[in-house]
Amino acid sequence: MQAEITLPARWVDANLLDDSFKHQRAVHDQVVTRVQITFPRDCKVMVDAGTRLLSLVNQAATATKDVSLVFEEGAAGTMGYLQRMGFFNYLDPAVRVHPKLESVRQPAQRKHKMLVEFARIHPSERDPDLPSQLADRVAGQASGMTQDRLEKFRFAAWHAFAELIQNIHRHANTAIEGYAAMQIYGGHRAVVSVSDSGLGLFETLRPALNKTDPQSAALSDPELLLRVVTDGLSRFGPENGCGIRTSARHALAFDTSIHFRLYNSSLLLEPRSGRSFVVARHRHDLTPLWGTHVAFVFKLDA
Repeated sequence: MQAEITLPARWVDANLLDDSFKHQRAVHDQVVTRVQITFPRDCKVMVDAGTRLLSLVNQAATATKDVSLVFEEGAAGTMGYLQRMGFFNYLDPAVRVHPKLESVRQPAQRKHKMLVEFARIHPSERDPDLPSQLADRVAGQASGMTQDRLEKFRFAAWHAFAELIQNIHRHANTAIEGYAAMQIYGGHRAVVSVSDSGLGLFETLRPALNKTDPQSAALSDPELLLRVVTDGLSRFGPENGCGIRTSARHALAFDTSIHFRLYNSSLLLEPRSGRSFVVARHRHDLTPLWGTHVAFVFKLDA
């Protein structure tokens, strides 16, 4: 059986990506053996959707499903954009792309002024320089800020990358690579997105809390996520979850929202008065997607 997914002919963010999947047969459904994802004319993929899409496609290929990506506009549209970002560099070689790629690697991709390419995160191979490299690259695209403000943004981006990448190494427990991507839109909004294909945030946290903190384990998903972000709750103990709390605190200076995509749900945290976060949206019963996928959306002119 085939899962056929057509993305909308507009800018596609993480929420629209979930909407596109919602009324189609799930890619991870056991009866699905073939997957086709179509990118129509005028479809453009934002980086938060891009990292999740790359993860889902590679998950399906790892599960030995026959996967194909169809780009109706060819290299002139989204296909060329994703190619410049390096999307195809990390695509499982078993995935078929139509039309065929003329060249997987383009030397000019780093010269695009507002384009920041994908980065690979190997679950078992640490690169201590990667968070700094990513933060420097996204900060290098920012403009219109004082030097002090720019340095605060670079520091906040570094914290976000460092914590999310560390979580992949500590929690993912998978051989499938994770991915990071970031881009500045219109000079006013920066999106930092990190995806992995591991066991998932709640799937690893709740079993540990059942043994050490049953009261927290009994919290609803929104309540538990707020505890993770505001109190540093961790399956490794109270001193081991401070990274996400620290990165969220630094992000508040930029009126940042944080979007979490979990196995079959998503939660959007919005800033409140620059001091804390509230759950602004909680979506249930989404198409299953392995792993944990997090996007920080910084408002650079906040």
